[in-house]
Amino acid sequence: MQAELAKLEAVAGGHRADFEWERDQKHKLIAEFLKMIAITMTAKEATARLKGELAALKARPCWRRLAG
Repeated sequence: MQAELAKLEAVAGGHRADFEWERDQKHKLIAEFLKMIAITMTAKEATARLKGELAALKARPCWRRLAG
């Protein structure tokens, strides 16, 4: 009975190590995902700003664009 218990504890320890490794991988992926979201939001904000600037330039008459 003692030998069987020791074997089960060893198996459980292996499962625990696998679980912890999977948990660490999940945390790394979540961090990477959040980083990508931040980059995407920054790019979207920059795109919106540039679109606004382009619209403002297009709204100015041609001679004003050339003058300044």
